[in-house]
Amino acid sequence: MEQQTDQSTAAPSASAPTPVATGTPSAEYTVAGLAVSSAGKRIGAALLEGVLATVTFGIGYLIWCLMLWSKGTGQTPGKKLMKMRCVSVEDERPAGFGAMIIRQWVGYGILGFLSIISFFMLFGATRQTIADKLAKTVVVDDPDESLA
Repeated sequence: MEQQTDQSTAAPSASAPTPVATGTPSAEYTVAGLAVSSAGKRIGAALLEGVLATVTFGIGYLIWCLMLWSKGTGQTPGKKLMKMRCVSVEDERPAGFGAMIIRQWVGYGILGFLSIISFFMLFGATRQTIADKLAKTVVVDDPDESLA
């Protein structure tokens, strides 16, 4: 007896996060084989960023950002300390310098007045904020620095 296969389910595209089955009813999303960071962890990293920027009077924080971005790590100082990384949804590699500039300065700096909307977007399936969507990135947990 021949088994029929369901052709109606298309494979996920490379540009979309891939759902991974978990023991919970809601699906977890992964990008580059890494789980998308939780809303709580992203909020914690944002608070840490604020403390680092304040303690260094913004100058040390900016220098640290530029150093990380020039290496193509896809990280901010807070994300580095929290073992998180911004990854391109297009090629699943760490976000480069240009994407990080768009994400941080345009997405958060210029469009910062939309922060409340971005906050609620953290609770969506892919947890992308407005800045993530502009830069075409997703923030993932990278505890082993496998994308370094």
